[in-house]
Amino acid sequence: MKNYTRNTLAGTFISAFLVACGGGSSGESGGSSSGTPGTTLPPTTTATITRTGLSGCVAKQLEGTATDQGLAIARVSLLQVVEQLPEATETVLAGGKGVVVRLDITAPKSGVVMPKAKLLIGHDGEVACTEIAFSSASGTAPVAVDRQTMASSLKAVIPAAEIREGLTYMILVDGETPSTKTAADRLFRVGKLNVTDALEEEVIIMPLTFQGETGSAASEADIKSLMSRTLPVSDITVTKNADISLAALKVSDATLTDGVYYFPESKLNDALVELNNQCLSLIGTGLPTQSAPHCVGVWPSNIVFGTPSNRTLGKAFTGGYSMMVASFTTTDDPGATGPYGSHWLTQGALNFLHEYGHVLGLHHAACGVTGIVDAGLYADGRLGDRAGYDAGREFYFLGSASNGFADIMSYCGKGWHSDKGYRKIIDYKLNGIPVTDGPTG
Repeated sequence: MKNYTRNTLAGTFISAFLVACGGGSSGESGGSSSGTPGTTLPPTTTATITRTGLSGCVAKQLEGTATDQGLAIARVSLLQVVEQLPEATETVLAGGKGVVVRLDITAPKSGVVMPKAKLLIGHDGEVACTEIAFSSASGTAPVAVDRQTMASSLKAVIPAAEIREGLTYMILVDGETPSTKTAADRLFRVGKLNVTDALEEEVIIMPLTFQGETGSAASEADIKSLMSRTLPVSDITVTKNADISLAALKVSDATLTDGVYYFPESKLNDALVELNNQCLSLIGTGLPTQSAPHCVGVWPSNIVFGTPSNRTLGKAFTGGYSMMVASFTTTDDPGATGPYGSHWLTQGALNFLHEYGHVLGLHHAACGVTGIVDAGLYADGRLGDRAGYDAGREFYFLGSASNGFADIMSYCGKGWHSDKGYRKIIDYKLNGIPVTDGPTG
């Protein structure tokens, strides 16, 4: 039970109302039917509704008689690489990593002015409350939610330092415009979010040399940025090790064509095992795989595993220490101006992320693959009905199959992690999993 205090001209009294956590409304009305504070007529009475959150936050809305313009909170979502819903019990945020809160308000007709809104966040056991204003590129409220873009949405950014255990929130829309109590309730949300500790990741790039050529990877800064934008980790260290050679790769086992050595895929498995042994010599044995440094072997362009028309671009131990990928020198296509054309990440970056997903405990998503599939991902290997968000490029996209997107762990479409995969990585980083199979492509 929470209380709101109403101050009227006639006197002061206290009335009780229920607070629905994670997206419900407070007050006597409940539900999410349309209604909003009006602005056409001045109020005939004035009162103050005091909202108390689940921590130290307090906010106020003005109450009075006014014209109801039918505005309503239609949807609230959280964008942290993937889209999650604050009211969903499975939602979990990675600590120490910023979150964009998307707020969708709709009107029953076009031309209704977009109301002001604010987000108040606090933490269990703390008095401090931070107020963040929502912003929107649109001056009017839409009549329906546009899931394809954020052009008609409001958004607020919660800084990384605030994403920690005990996080609570309140959303207050148009609180300074007098309204009926029922309408005010419909533009108020309150809840608590599940947040993990901040997660760390350490990567060691190990360039491979073969017949006078050396594998190459994107810069440490670019790889760090790529991982920060696509994984639930906030503290990332990337270093490059000295060049290494692998005894498993013998010229006699390859077919030489136009300066390129074509190895059977089985030799990639052998090479990964040897690389893994060198990795363990470097980092030490006995470390839990979920918290140990991970080694990434990068082979040079004069090596192909497979054939010219059917080549393998990477291999990893699922839930293990090591992976190998073909050389890649860039992570992003600077010419991409949005998420709905060709992928803004390079093929090399996508290969890296796919194999790194294996290292972080994920099997393949069930699209375009054979063999073991991950039952914890979407059954069609896609992203469900959820969106994705690349904070580095500020690209928001609806990850539907019709938009060409698929799980990064599949062999279909434009890859991005699904919300299910994102949470599975968090679970792996916190709890680990047993390694039950050999190298996976």
